[in-house]
Amino acid sequence: TISRLLLLLILGSLACGWRLNYTAGTSIERMDPHSNSIAGEPEKIVRVLSYSLLHGIYGQLLIWPTFLCYDYSFDAIPLVRSCTDVRLLLPLAIYLGFFQLLVK
Repeated sequence: TISRLLLLLILGSLACGWRLNYTAGTSIERMDPHSNSIAGEPEKIVRVLSYSLLHGIYGQLLIWPTFLCYDYSFDAIPLVRSCTDVRLLLPLAIYLGFFQLLVK
């Protein structure tokens, strides 16, 4: 089983490396800032908090897929600009839930 895990890790790393090479990275220069408002945000804390909210939303969709959307551009999910934003309770719950699953 350890050899299968190692093989999976190597193949996954090669696939990610090929993808980064094929698309020339993931920088915003090749993309309209309206298509990915988080990547176009200059403040790092806003990007981190907003990506955390996305993790929470994706986790919620894994558990309860009620509202599925193929396009989250043009501020479909507004940026999180403060650590006191109530929406950050969702990623906190998801992170704690996944941690609980890892511990058991």
